[in-house]
Amino acid sequence: YVTFAMRVVPPAPSPIVRCASPDLSLSSSPDSLTTERMDNKAVNTSPSALYKLVIPLLRCEVADVRDAAVHALGKVNSDALKDLMEELVVYIREAVDRKQENMRRRRRRDALRLQLVKVFELIAGYGTFGVSSCVLERDSQSLHPTIVEYVDGARLCLEAEPDKEALKDIKIHFCNFIRKMLKSFPLETYQTLLKRDLRRNLFVLFAGWSGSFGRSLASALTGSAGPSSTVPATTAPEPPAEEEEQQFCALQAMSAVLCCGPCFEPSALAEEGCLYPWLDSLLASKDEKIYNLTCETVVLLLECNPDMGPLLDWVVDRCYTAKAKVADGCFLALATIFSAREYPCDHYTAIINVTLMNTGCPRTHVHETALQLLQVLDKRFFGAVGPLPAEGDTGADRRRGGTLDLLLSTTYCRSQMHLSRQLAQLHPELTMPMFSEITHRFQTARPEVRQLLLQYLLPWLHNMELVDPNVPPGNPLSYFQYYASDISRSGGRREGWGSVEATEMVLNNLFYITAKFADEHPKEVEEVWATLCSCWPNNLKVIIRYLLIISGMAPQELLPYAKRVVLYLARARADRLLDEMMSELQTIETLNCLIERTETPPFYRLTSMRKASSHSDPGPGQTDPASRADLAVEKGTIHTKRHSGEDPGKTGTSKSDSALRALASGFVPPRGADKIRTASGPAMLSEETSTPTTETELAQVDEVGTGRYDIPQPHPLPMPEYGGYFAPLTEYLPDNGQPSSGFHRCNVAVMLLTDVVVDVVDLDWSIHVPLMLHILFLGLDHSRTLVHEHCKQLLLNLLLVLADHADHLSVAQILLNRKTMELGLGLPTPLLPKYGWKKTFKY
Repeated sequence: YVTFAMRVVPPAPSPIVRCASPDLSLSSSPDSLTTERMDNKAVNTSPSALYKLVIPLLRCEVADVRDAAVHALGKVNSDALKDLMEELVVYIREAVDRKQENMRRRRRRDALRLQLVKVFELIAGYGTFGVSSCVLERDSQSLHPTIVEYVDGARLCLEAEPDKEALKDIKIHFCNFIRKMLKSFPLETYQTLLKRDLRRNLFVLFAGWSGSFGRSLASALTGSAGPSSTVPATTAPEPPAEEEEQQFCALQAMSAVLCCGPCFEPSALAEEGCLYPWLDSLLASKDEKIYNLTCETVVLLLECNPDMGPLLDWVVDRCYTAKAKVADGCFLALATIFSAREYPCDHYTAIINVTLMNTGCPRTHVHETALQLLQVLDKRFFGAVGPLPAEGDTGADRRRGGTLDLLLSTTYCRSQMHLSRQLAQLHPELTMPMFSEITHRFQTARPEVRQLLLQYLLPWLHNMELVDPNVPPGNPLSYFQYYASDISRSGGRREGWGSVEATEMVLNNLFYITAKFADEHPKEVEEVWATLCSCWPNNLKVIIRYLLIISGMAPQELLPYAKRVVLYLARARADRLLDEMMSELQTIETLNCLIERTETPPFYRLTSMRKASSHSDPGPGQTDPASRADLAVEKGTIHTKRHSGEDPGKTGTSKSDSALRALASGFVPPRGADKIRTASGPAMLSEETSTPTTETELAQVDEVGTGRYDIPQPHPLPMPEYGGYFAPLTEYLPDNGQPSSGFHRCNVAVMLLTDVVVDVVDLDWSIHVPLMLHILFLGLDHSRTLVHEHCKQLLLNLLLVLADHADHLSVAQILLNRKTMELGLGLPTPLLPKYGWKKTFKY
């Protein structure tokens, strides 16, 4: 009955002040007496009288009566909550009073505290606080002072006696009360409910109760310990069942207080903030309740702290670096936030990339969520764009809509590679931001994620036309063949995107990945280089020039990785690589420039040797007009005393050379009307770069420009915001900063070719053997050990591959015996069978 009464009790009527008037009813008739008795009865059944009857029962010694009063008061309706709180003010102040008393009074006070917090927990559990009009202040929209007074007073009492056994039940109900009360309000009111200091104090209090879940975090927030001392939930000993319940209730209350508006401690969500290890340990918990609670906490933290960039960065980073369960929780939190509203995001490429990465997740619920989120992000960031033209589509009846929406409406292919290919073709301007993001995340990602990153990077590499003003243009025939195959393959001709800055970033990052991770992902790294060298005709030349530079800059450290890259190129484009390397073998000069290591990307600077010897030094990074030709087109002398085909300074320029130089205008990076950047970074004038100078050459340019397969100028490839990510290749560079002229180009070619001879078996080396033997014999007495050792090894490899010894077993045994002897351990080596002179193998 009392529970029903509390559910239907109306609000107390406001007192109506009336003017005093004479009592005209002076008769004492029975009717008037009856009316008076009815008025008195009405007064006795007012809401206030009901509260005065029920509230004192909170002190009743009979448990059933006391519990009935608690449950009845806990179910009070929202309209009557104000009156109830006014009646409870006296009890609240008594409960939070901390004056010293005797044992009997203290026990009575503790009993009152317990029953009072039970009442508030029930009221909060039914959502009454959130819907009552009297709970929030009209102006500030904060909690009513009476509620704040109780919350803060109870906190102080519980802090004063942390180890008191009698307060264990009070702690559990207080945690549940705070959590349920905050959850009863809508999200938009969270910012003003509680002041930051009160939230911070409550969080520290609950953290102290949560055991291994957050005790050290409380110390970190109070400044007595570092954030690294947080004990992971997975390694903590199992507490008793009752203690475990209290710890979990405290953890829930911590989450509710933390997510009630912007973080009360901004430094805790800054970079290296103390909350991140705490969230990590909870996400790694094997308890499903704790894991689900932490996922909700991450979502609400993102929702309540949209201006905290490090928080979003941490969530994205954990999608790559954390274990699968933690990563899934972080990504699902991102999906929840970005699908609910247009969440503020400075680096939208990071969100697109992490979503695209998760479309390759083997866990179905993550894969499906990623696919759905990718469509939402596509609509938000790109809006309405035209779809890819279908084969035979003229574009006349093509409607416009969301990128992926149109693609999926025709073929609902959910393959990660398919989605990445479509995005790369529809949004080539995202090539470098996506490349920068992928290679940045690659450094710290877990192994299975690194494999995915390298796989869906491949379609973006097809957009990259490497640009180096120091590399002469390719043969027009190669462009003709490329465009012909491209049209037959895709139904249309693609155009490249390139710039000097993009080329520097691509080669630097891919070479760093090769050096650091090729042993762990050999197949994927090889596919990356094979795709890059195959997608545009001149890419191979630019890659080889880069390998020549870094091999000369740090041969001991980087040459083994450069040789590995050459192997990848040889397996993908064997004939073209062999032609380029034979051209290098014929060139006895260096790169005509000094290679100087720098601390800023691309971590080297090329300085003209002619400029370095001149009397007037124009300053670091600058070049004079006389040396510009040496940097633009490298001069070399063929060993047969013929002039190099790359030498533009010789007289008698042929028409074909003029046409090539005219076509080179399409390879000037579009960084402005009159400036380009060299591969070493500084700007220089481009007025002499591949410019036709005669009427014949100008006519040839016109003829080439009117052809069907002219070489277009690459589109300027937009670089990522803030410069993008350059991998720290300095980890592999020596500390010596002295500029070096490097090796002769023919010597570097010998080193790079050494392993190709024995690896690529389908090449015809016969026509190149005379030149290779000529160069390696010249290098057998070279002053640098690295050169003559590679010459010996190349000679040995040529003998192994081309000599007609017909006894590979004996050859293998000889080589193994030699390696055993070089160890110097005195181990015996097996004797080889003796053959006649016709079968003897000598080297």
